[in-house]
This record gives sequence, structure tokens and C-alpha cells, in this order.
Amino acid sequence: MAAELEEPKKPQTAYWIWLGENRDALTKEAGTMKGSVVAKLGGEKWKGLSATAKKPFEDRSAKLKADYDTAMEKFKASGGQVGKRRLEKKEAKDAKADKKAKKDRVLTRVSLAQGASSSRAVSAASASLGAPVGVGGAMPFGGCQRHHRRHF
Repeated sequence: MAAELEEPKKPQTAYWIWLGENRDALTKEAGTMKGSVVAKLGGEKWKGLSATAKKPFEDRSAKLKADYDTAMEKFKASGGQVGKRRLEKKEAKDAKADKKAKKDRVLTRVSLAQGASSSRAVSAASASLGAPVGVGGAMPFGGCQRHHRRHF
């Protein structure tokens, strides 16, 4: 049986190559490892770099892009489907969300069948069946959605 074709991954841009090589220095300068702070500082530094300082990274990026383009052509010529991996990942995520929604509906139905007469009772019955808190339509502060804080 033939091995399944794997779509080539997109190459890094010149900025991402530069950021990968300078992340430690940027982290020390920023004083935090928080990604958003480091990326913001990195973006500012990258914009401030001269064209000659950016050139080695842009050259490497161009080479990676050319390699990617040839690999993609081979992939397509071999009968590979572009975007198949992304589509499969999305379908798996949607199936998981559908399964969770179905479980929540079943838990609500079961708790109502067990005699739960209010949203608070549905939530309590759902929790006793192992459902996370809040399943069953109960609002976080108790009561129903129409009367808000009236029913405690």
C-alpha cells in the first residue's frame, strides 16, 4: 500500500526567520516571555532594520518559498489535494462540537425526565450525571432567563 501524500507546509517569511533567531534577545529586552509583547517588540525592531540587515533573511525566505513551490507542484502532480489536511482538521473539530452539543441535549432531556421542573433543577441533575456546571440552560446566577434574579 502506498504511503499517503502529505501536503508541504508553507515556508516562513523573512520576518519569522529573523524572529526565530532573535527571540531570546527580544524576550530579555521585553522582560517577559509573553508572545504578544515579544511579537510587538519584534515587529518594531524589524521595521527599524535596514534593507541590508534584512537581506540575508529575505534571501533565505525566497529560497524556502522556491523549494515550497517545487514541492507543491510535485504534490499536485502526484494527485494530492490542496487544503485536504485543513479540511479534515475542520471536520474533526465540527464533529467534536456536534458530539458535545448532542451530549448536552441528552443530559437536559434525561434530567427533565427524572423530574427536574426548573432550570436550576436541570442544572443540578446534569451536574450529578457528570456534566459541566451550566449545562441544561441554567443561568450562572440561578433563575430563568425571563425573570433573571427572581427565582433563587
